[in-house]
Amino acid sequence: TLSNMGEDWYHSMFSNIVGVAFAFACSGKLFMPSGSLKSHIAWVGLAVSILIALSMGAFPEIRGVLQRLMFGVSFLFVWSVFVRTPNKEKL
Repeated sequence: TLSNMGEDWYHSMFSNIVGVAFAFACSGKLFMPSGSLKSHIAWVGLAVSILIALSMGAFPEIRGVLQRLMFGVSFLFVWSVFVRTPNKEKL
């Protein structure tokens, strides 16, 4: 229906915005003065954000699985950046 097409368009647009923002956040964690090139989770996140975005176009039949994989990696990245624990080692 017409309303579903609008919802799909909004979902697609905001998913793209969030994906690009995630790639920029990973890049910032790596290359900004306060960042670290030794951040493994940021390197993984940057690679995943690029490779999964390209793979979604090449393999549309597994797009949902790839999207959830990217969500999982982005969750780990956000957790590693924002959650502070005593004696936390950098990921």
